[in-house]
Amino acid sequence: MASTQPKLYIYDFCPFSCRARVALGFKKIKYDVMFMAFDDVATPTSLVGTKAAPIFAPVGEKPFTESWDVVKYVDNHYGDGPIIKEGDRGLLT
Repeated sequence: MASTQPKLYIYDFCPFSCRARVALGFKKIKYDVMFMAFDDVATPTSLVGTKAAPIFAPVGEKPFTESWDVVKYVDNHYGDGPIIKEGDRGLLT
């Protein structure tokens, strides 16, 4: 059976993966965490064409990478209000 939750592919030591997890957690979004080994080239390459993390795979949509893009996507597609306000750089640092 196909998952009904988005998937987040991460390296557990990566600060950019952490940024994406913080955004998902702040919005209380249930998602599947897919841990990748650092030497796993096949998984990220098959998903987004390059070795990168985090990779966010919304249900029924094309997976994408870049932690800030994940934060913006989550902010625009989930929850009641934005976690990022105009000019806010809190999650950028």
